Amino acid sequence: MELKKVVGKLKPDEVAKFNSVLKVLKYTQSGIIIKNLVTTDKKSFVEVSFEVNTESYNIIIEKLALNRINLELNDEASTKIIEEANQQLERGKNKNTFLGWNGAPTEKKKLTVEHITSDGNYEELIKISRDVSATKEDVAKAVSKIDSAINNAMEKAYSPAIQDPYYAEQGFNRLLQIAGDSNLSLINKNEFRFKAGIQAVNICVKHKDQNVNLVTICNNAKIDNLVSATAAVRLAGIINESSYNNNKVLDVVLKELNIKWLDSIFDGVSHKFAEKEIKDFKKLIKYVEDKRE
Repeated sequence: MELKKVVGKLKPDEVAKFNSVLKVLKYTQSGIIIKNLVTTDKKSFVEVSFEVNTESYNIIIEKLALNRINLELNDEASTKIIEEANQQLERGKNKNTFLGWNGAPTEKKKLTVEHITSDGNYEELIKISRDVSATKEDVAKAVSKIDSAINNAMEKAYSPAIQDPYYAEQGFNRLLQIAGDSNLSLINKNEFRFKAGIQAVNICVKHKDQNVNLVTICNNAKIDNLVSATAAVRLAGIINESSYNNNKVLDVVLKELNIKWLDSIFDGVSHKFAEKEIKDFKKLIKYVEDKRE
């Protein structure tokens, strides 16, 4: 197997982002092999180097460049890839670099259904399926790929976010958007909405700095009631701990948690929870009521 060397020159505060980008690439791109990763502190900057299989070299260079990682590469092909990535960033077409690993195409019409599906852009497939100017073949192909595209969108958001807090907020926002997407209900895809909502809850529970976003899920009337109730139960389990002292989360709970809304939906889904979880939920409601008096 032939390997090619990649060298980068980073600011000290960019090292964590660099490591996270490599980790996400391993999770989301098949066939990538990275070896001999070396990080050297040069006082004013940090030099990183590693080797990657030749088949994955171009995609690695593009994705690092799109994440504004400064690469020290002199060959013409690599320089061209970096220049094109920088042009995309300048045009503002890669505002969410991680969640759109395919980069920003200059013309959407050049994207095939396969590319759209791989990128997890199910919204575009839904548009194609409703486009009266599209051919029957294109419509049928778009419809057949919607499930795969939704799964890809969720996987691209969830896997990095649950593993690495650097991507937690991005992943949470994308999953919450899917969970609240009424267009999915119109095409009978509510099971995906529910799963995306539960994944958003999991991210909030996994990373302490995301605990506060459980309140956002609790208050969201656009998502499945069971998801909102699950968020409330998980939030209750966290803050009911005697040692819990995160004032930021507690302040948001007391100011923003819509306990009337939660009370109104909980009876209809309470059979989905264990007795202890129901007790935790009631304790949370009582805590907020007492503090607001």
